[in-house]
Amino acid sequence: MSEDVLLIHTEAHVTTLTLNRPERRNALDPSLLGQLRETLKRLKDDDTCRVVCLTGAGEKAFCAGADLLASMSAQNTDPGAANLNFAHLLQDLRTFPKPLIARVNGHALGGGFGIALACDIIVAKKGAKLGTPEVKVGLFPMMIAPLILEQLPKKQAYELMLSGGTFLTEEAEKWGLFHKVVDAEELDGVVEALSQQLLKGAPLAQQRGKRALQEIAQMPFEQAVEQLSGQLVALLQTEDAAEGISAFMEKRSPTWQAK
Repeated sequence: MSEDVLLIHTEAHVTTLTLNRPERRNALDPSLLGQLRETLKRLKDDDTCRVVCLTGAGEKAFCAGADLLASMSAQNTDPGAANLNFAHLLQDLRTFPKPLIARVNGHALGGGFGIALACDIIVAKKGAKLGTPEVKVGLFPMMIAPLILEQLPKKQAYELMLSGGTFLTEEAEKWGLFHKVVDAEELDGVVEALSQQLLKGAPLAQQRGKRALQEIAQMPFEQAVEQLSGQLVALLQTEDAAEGISAFMEKRSPTWQAK
């Protein structure tokens, strides 16, 4: 029986998804990509899951992007379909309704770098390499280019993609790209503390807030404010808002119902 390529563990409302192909630097083959998409779809409606943490197996790599060896050896594979499937994964991550943490435990290259950028919050290990080496094998980071252009300074983004270069997580932290960059032995503790902090928030407010932020990203200021005003009115009418205000007044911890 083959080893599971995606490990799933839920504890105290935090679900950890581990890309489990360390011998291939956790590169995405069709099986891993498909399982990851199916799992994200299921977790959207799983009430036992409040926060998702995405990481890689081992200590060397978070994810090396697409598995070129698997792609070359696959029979009758439609490159267009494979690219579209990866694009859909990025969309799944970007539109996932619950808080999504990337625990970057090692190098994140190519599509792996894009996967990290598609998450809400990134906590990374010091000294890990990030980059887009695609041009060095005659390709280009087409699928993740929108994420790179959105989050990196324009000139750095162009240099990175055109040169196929790499940079370290410490530099990503200086650019404000990553939430925190810590020593390897501190990684689990920081992710755990961050997860617990996220669990204190009202789940319905977090989900509606994420969706609202995505919707207003390209809106003019006036339109965005009007849109958010309507969202706030809707939130004020929820049971969680009533509970949160009552708990604050009564100096107690709230009990969220996601209603």
